[in-house]
Amino acid sequence: MRDYIPSPDEFVQLAGTAKVELMERLGGVMLKKSYDLAEAAFQHYRLQATAKGTPEAGEAQAVKAQLDWEYDGLKHAVSLLQSTRRAERELSE
Repeated sequence: MRDYIPSPDEFVQLAGTAKVELMERLGGVMLKKSYDLAEAAFQHYRLQATAKGTPEAGEAQAVKAQLDWEYDGLKHAVSLLQSTRRAERELSE
């Protein structure tokens, strides 16, 4: 299954017309990333305990760092969308 990560233009378009749909899609990707991140963290810490300094430990650390970065990016995107929806509701009241 391929992760859904919108292009910048698609992000702006979807954010303007269907924030809820975009948040749901990104939330689904976040859920999958959280499972991947948990697995990567397990591997990283297991290798840190058993094979510290090996190439495999370094690779596990790199995978974990990449997934951390991707998850944080998704988290910030969803948070931004939630904030803009909240502000739009407050302004329309």
